[in-house]
Amino acid sequence: MAEKRVQHPRFARTEEEERTELPSWYNTRLHTPAVEVVRRVAPSGFVGEGTFGQVFKGIDLDSGCFVAVKKIKLPPKHGFLPSKEEELLRREVKILSNVSHKNIVEFLGSSGWGSSAVHIFLSLKTGNICDLLEKFRSNHLNEALLSQLLHNMLEALDYLAFRGWIHRDVKPQNILYTPDDGGYRFQLADFGLAHQEQFAQTQCGSPLYMAPEIINRTHPQSSKIDVWSLFVVFGVVTQRGELDDPQLAHHGEVLCRVKIAAAQLRRLSPMAEEDPGRRASAAQMLVAHFGGQGLSTPRARVHPIPDPGSAAAPSRASEQLHSPEPPKPSEQSRPSRPRALDPTMRTANAKVMKPGARGAMQPKYASPRPYTRQAPTRGHPSDGIDEIE
Repeated sequence: MAEKRVQHPRFARTEEEERTELPSWYNTRLHTPAVEVVRRVAPSGFVGEGTFGQVFKGIDLDSGCFVAVKKIKLPPKHGFLPSKEEELLRREVKILSNVSHKNIVEFLGSSGWGSSAVHIFLSLKTGNICDLLEKFRSNHLNEALLSQLLHNMLEALDYLAFRGWIHRDVKPQNILYTPDDGGYRFQLADFGLAHQEQFAQTQCGSPLYMAPEIINRTHPQSSKIDVWSLFVVFGVVTQRGELDDPQLAHHGEVLCRVKIAAAQLRRLSPMAEEDPGRRASAAQMLVAHFGGQGLSTPRARVHPIPDPGSAAAPSRASEQLHSPEPPKPSEQSRPSRPRALDPTMRTANAKVMKPGARGAMQPKYASPRPYTRQAPTRGHPSDGIDEIE
């Protein structure tokens, strides 16, 4: 079998070196973080061009499998310090090599570090959401596809949020799809602007999909900016609020149209709250609409979606999905020692005082009541979730 595979044109060597069998672990390692399974690729065709580089189709010389090759040109290096572009690229590779989720594009390896162009190898997909809309031509996806798209993207965003990452560039061009069991599997791609939440401060992203707190700098950046962007994606895909208008650019007009789209997409309206404290998280939307299927965040840490008229809930910068810390032992209430309320209950060591004298305790009950400590009542973190439509 190995002999036949080597002779096949797709698997034939293009370099003069020792023969290597087709790695049997290739497909099984696609979902394993920090493992670079592709190192040498032969170009096969041009796919497209993005903000930060070009994407090509290539063939892995070790396996014969098709892969996507993202080529990024770096500016000339001055001294020993890396350029800003190289720092961003290394951060992207670091994130991709440390995440492993079925709804995030698979990282396969990289090459070219130290040269003028770096190549990042990713699994090859059929296309993105824009291509899928073009395929349907009516610019409308059916309800089953929209539900699958929502579920897959919420799973990906919750996975990133639970690990403290923000994508910061969720848009149709960065959501890829592949046919899967008669339907489609959607995956989040292009982590060029992704960052750890605690360090995310730069105003970045695609203007139409940027959350209000990024534009106005009113709140710290959190994973909820990705939730806002995902809502705008659905507004564009479903043509609600005329968010698909190519001339739409001014942020004030975008906010007005998002409100219109939220009134039309009532199921997704919690994702479109301008205040991130009242905006639903990806985990909350998964619990509310998919029964928590695909959650990365522990279910006990997911609070109910805030009501539109309620006070703003803390964002993930201060709370997001973590349960409140228990009070310190010194702050816990301690039961006082029961006192005898009837003068006849005094002991031999008790100080005898005449009734009515200054400082004497007046009886409150006709007979003493035994002291019982009541356990504090706490609502379950998921109380009220079933009431959300």
